[in-house]
Amino acid sequence: MAVLSPCAAALAQPLVSDVRVFQGTVVLPADQSEVVSMPLPGVVQRVLVTPMSAVRAGQPVVRVISPALVEMQREWVTAHTQARLAQATAARDEALFNEGLVAQQRQQASRAQFEMADLAARERRQALRLAGVSDEALQLLVSSSAPAAASGQATAEASPALPSGLPAALELKAPTAGTVLEVLALPGQRLEAGAPVVRLGRVDKLVIELQATQAQLAGLRVGDALSVDGCQRPARLSAIGRELNSATQNVMMRAELSGRDDCLRINQFVTLRWQRAAGR
Repeated sequence: MAVLSPCAAALAQPLVSDVRVFQGTVVLPADQSEVVSMPLPGVVQRVLVTPMSAVRAGQPVVRVISPALVEMQREWVTAHTQARLAQATAARDEALFNEGLVAQQRQQASRAQFEMADLAARERRQALRLAGVSDEALQLLVSSSAPAAASGQATAEASPALPSGLPAALELKAPTAGTVLEVLALPGQRLEAGAPVVRLGRVDKLVIELQATQAQLAGLRVGDALSVDGCQRPARLSAIGRELNSATQNVMMRAELSGRDDCLRINQFVTLRWQRAAGR
């Protein structure tokens, strides 16, 4: 059996390049995406943004008309007025009890009625806040009904006077600053509660999904820098998969590029390079 010389043995070993090239696709991570959806059933009156436009947090993106909003406001004003009347009754009975003019049972009953009425009012207020109605609009609703309700304070059963012209329009606002990726609704379209209308993305952090052969994995570690063609800053290897793709027998990896470099676009194909560090 022939014995190879040390030089010949070295040449017979497979060469491992110090630079490895990968192909990847830019994607938007799930935690960088936001969806503006319908809080109530209604009709889209106007779309206020266009795809690819930048929006700030709190900026209106869609205006809708919802009859359910009118009903919720009526319930809120009614519950708020009833809570105020119950509070006045409880305060009066408390004073009468302290003077010994009414029984403790009556004082406790009026106090319990106030607590239940207050809880119902706060519940309806919270429902309106979740629907996107501002605190200023809620305060305006109860302020406009206060004069008429004040005349009925003599009895807890008095029907509260509702403000005229309860608004049916509601503006849906962007929950965070970002870029409009997709508009999913059209003016005149009737949508149910929960239906998505606008999809937003924060593009200050993008993810590159790439694959590597088992031979290319040697020496790769999470945290390694990967140079990206066309970008000044390197991406960082953030994850290396634990399983092989059944079709290609490659391993999925993920790299992250943070910062507003404007060198990448979502769904863009990119080339990445990894260079073995000295001593590894």
